[in-house]
Amino acid sequence: MTNSVPGTTLRRLAVVIGVTLASAPILVAQSPFASSAAQPKQSIEELTTQWASLELPLLGISDLTDLQRDAIELLEGRFRTLFNEEAGPIRAARVTLYQRGPFERQNVERALERMGELRRRELALTRSMLTETQRVRYDANLRQIAAQEADANTKRDREAAFFTP
Repeated sequence: MTNSVPGTTLRRLAVVIGVTLASAPILVAQSPFASSAAQPKQSIEELTTQWASLELPLLGISDLTDLQRDAIELLEGRFRTLFNEEAGPIRAARVTLYQRGPFERQNVERALERMGELRRRELALTRSMLTETQRVRYDANLRQIAAQEADANTKRDREAAFFTP
């Protein structure tokens, strides 16, 4: 398994919450997302549910036992709660950003790093519950998710390079 965290890289999380790791006043004034920044599209709770989801990594693994399904469901619930707890600084920064005030960038960065570590632990624990045969598909899914993430980051970087406020 790679060190990347499919679906939860720091940049993706920052964009999802409407916070780049640049200064808030510049973001509000110059962001191509500024018009949509007034109304959040999803609550932090909805996003943490997505971040904790194991649906994509387990896609195509149809031979899960009832015991595996129950354990995975419990794991998802546990990590959903942990993600929600770690999202406090992100939640506060998001509110502050919508009010066009300054926010503690370091707190957001630390929260995103902790959430990335949580995701890595969740994926490793999930993998440990699988049989060798199931792990082949699981690992392939993680590689595919990582490739999609890399493509999205490349596209976002390319678009950002041509954005002029």
